[in-house]
Amino acid sequence: MRLFMVVLTGYGLKLREADGMLVDVGFVKNEVVLAKSETDGSARALAQVRTKLRAKVDEGGLLLNNLDIQVDEVASTLQFWRLAQQEGFVFFRQDDARRDGSILH
Repeated sequence: MRLFMVVLTGYGLKLREADGMLVDVGFVKNEVVLAKSETDGSARALAQVRTKLRAKVDEGGLLLNNLDIQVDEVASTLQFWRLAQQEGFVFFRQDDARRDGSILH
């Protein structure tokens, strides 16, 4: 087994803001997984991120609309301490970004 850092980007979420308004959002997430290969690492990271998003839906405030998650990068890493570290999601308004990753100004 090897350790992989997988960078994922997702679209098709709605986030409830403090005023109750729903906003279309996407996210970027680093997920560290133990896997046999890059392909296995990608699949494990996708499954873990889907599980974490479902937990956020259960907490309230986040709705899954037409969820689309893509793997942007997979890299082998030796940073084993990252397995214990729970990195969060970085959410962004979909109207502020394009799917190619560039930010609209």
